[in-house]
Amino acid sequence: MSINIYNNIIANYEASSLLNKEQFNRLASTDFLDAVKILFSYGYVDAGTLDIDAIMLAQYKKLFLFLTEHSTSSTLLKFILSRYYYLDAKTLYLENCTVDELYLNDVKLKKAIVNKKYDALAKPLQVALKSLNENSSRKEIDFAFLDANFKDNLTLANSLGKKYLEYAKYEIDLSNILTAYRAKKLNFSFRDFYSNLFCGGTIDLEEFECLKDNSFDFFAYGLSGTSISNVIRSLKLGDTSTFKANSDQFLFGILSNEMTSLLKHGAFLTYALCYLSEFKVVNFILVSLKNNIKINKDQLWSVANDIYI
Repeated sequence: MSINIYNNIIANYEASSLLNKEQFNRLASTDFLDAVKILFSYGYVDAGTLDIDAIMLAQYKKLFLFLTEHSTSSTLLKFILSRYYYLDAKTLYLENCTVDELYLNDVKLKKAIVNKKYDALAKPLQVALKSLNENSSRKEIDFAFLDANFKDNLTLANSLGKKYLEYAKYEIDLSNILTAYRAKKLNFSFRDFYSNLFCGGTIDLEEFECLKDNSFDFFAYGLSGTSISNVIRSLKLGDTSTFKANSDQFLFGILSNEMTSLLKHGAFLTYALCYLSEFKVVNFILVSLKNNIKINKDQLWSVANDIYI
């Protein structure tokens, strides 16, 4: 039996512990303290605190350890973990912290950034770190790390195949569209927001230039009939939360056909993406309960991907 098939079988077995709709509804129907206890009974790691960020960080660490131990492809593993690798890199750049406070227990990353020796890091991250200095604003720092993340994703996706590259490109598009929407809503100057758009998506940056003299709806109309026109519709209604949920579902759908092959990475990829989706739902529930916000079940399922519907 090949190692890929073996690791896919393990991932497929472990996926049986994903929370189901009934379990989510039970969580959403109680109070915060009971919800935390219920999560522990479902197998979530007891982080020894009621802090939501710490509770969720413990789950991410558990997931990422499993993915690392049972990876079907080192490139795919990097692609899945890329967002968290760059979030860790930014955290290390901004503050002094231990690897226990990071998503990934990457001692090499910590040493490289603390000692300012970047040569062993991914090329986009090297460029980002070298472009920053003590006078860089938080906005410039955020942009540099996310830009590096997107560029790294494009490189990794190009090695993985057509659908992964499509995923990486549309992820950039959706980020740019949300930036453009927020900028127009807040009446930012065209120059201010245009410089914060990322290259590499399916939508050329020149297409955003119409926003200089036109409304966001005018821009969105120009995307009618494209793959993401339905995703953008929620922004016309001013609903950024639904836009984010729909964006996740759209990206999830791009890779859906990649989730079916045991000979490649099917079960492993499904396991990873579904757990990352689950964590978003759990975080949404915990934050709502802690702040005494009544959870609308329609809202709850708009956060989840199609796997739970």
